[in-house]
Amino acid sequence: PLLHDVAARDLPLEDRSPAAAARSLKARSPVERHSAVWSAAGVALLSVLYVLTMLAGFLAAGNMREPLTDPYRGIMEVQIIVMAPLMVMTMVAVHCYAAPAVRLYSRAALGCMLLSAGLTTGVHFVELTVARRFDAASLPGYDALFGWAWPSVTFALDILAWDWFVGLSLLLAAPVFSGGRLRTAVRRGLILGGTLCIAGLLGPVLGDMRLRWIGEVGYAVVFPGVCLLLAMVFRRTRRDDERRRPGVLGAAEGRAERSGFGHMSHSRLDGADR
Repeated sequence: PLLHDVAARDLPLEDRSPAAAARSLKARSPVERHSAVWSAAGVALLSVLYVLTMLAGFLAAGNMREPLTDPYRGIMEVQIIVMAPLMVMTMVAVHCYAAPAVRLYSRAALGCMLLSAGLTTGVHFVELTVARRFDAASLPGYDALFGWAWPSVTFALDILAWDWFVGLSLLLAAPVFSGGRLRTAVRRGLILGGTLCIAGLLGPVLGDMRLRWIGEVGYAVVFPGVCLLLAMVFRRTRRDDERRRPGVLGAAEGRAERSGFGHMSHSRLDGADR
């Protein structure tokens, strides 16, 4: 952080404003930039598979009122455990992409995503490895602890992870993106997804779990779409950097890159968004 602050002071004032496109992702190694693209794309792909598995489970059950059973529930839990680190990687990439002036928000967004990933991974790991070893009929309080019918402890923790922490993470990441149609679409998607996620908390608060579908639309529909847009943003940033020849950076930009983050001109990024 100290190096970032020093480098930011070396940059022109306009490069430290929220509207400027000072982007550190381009100063990373090609492997890191490829990881940013594929992490965001991976979240989108796994989210689609998750929704398809859920729909298949409901079709097999013949209704959407009862909690899903195995094998569908187990498959979905594995998908979440695999997706959680990709969500963290995606938010790390957002933080690397952020201009210095908005890194307070990107750090907070990353922190909330870490909390969400840790919570939901813990919940589903326990469900996969512990809950299935108990006989629900012979263990008093099993449903209140491990069940997926409200109210239960695991259900509440998973709601906390996805509706609250994912929602906060998306809202906090929104200020990172400004200018250009693609980045504007990302910002609006983050705001919409985050708002829907947090609105899903009305379900457990009011005791009407039908309202949880609002949050599920936020993190299972809007968030994957935003991740697909993020993959496009990261890919265009990488392609723009690859087209640039070494040795043409300005003095201020060179100092920023040596400090661990770089700068991409606003006009060049806007051109890539159009």
